Amino acid sequence: MLHITITGIDKSGKSTLIKSFMEATHYEHYVVDRDPSTYHFFNVLRHRLTGHEELSRYWEFQKKFKQYIDLAILLKVNEEDWEHRCDIHNEPSLVGDLKFTEHQNMLEHFFDKARYNNILKLNTTNLSIDDCVNAIKDKIECL
Repeated sequence: MLHITITGIDKSGKSTLIKSFMEATHYEHYVVDRDPSTYHFFNVLRHRLTGHEELSRYWEFQKKFKQYIDLAILLKVNEEDWEHRCDIHNEPSLVGDLKFTEHQNMLEHFFDKARYNNILKLNTTNLSIDDCVNAIKDKIECL
């Protein structure tokens, strides 16, 4: 059993991918929706973490968390597709003042800064859910 984390902006396909992946692998892996780098991003975005000491404690937690993660996955999505997904699900736009590209890039920055040992980045606009599941399975075979 592997420990996997899947992160990405809202409506990037995390829940759909997790469900499909779990079904395709007969629930043999433990998958977490969003990793601590995402929470760090939202805390910075909402100005919840302001002091150096708070940020340091947070990164200490991130370091400990990553020891248990076998594969960290970042989902990206193209803006037009993301807007369409939000409309379909009647979802509001992103939290905060950042525009879509800034939001996605900043989230990726925090993900990269976490320095997971094994990562996979997938664009869910360009790949079907089945393609994403297969890409994850292929990556797992290489671990």
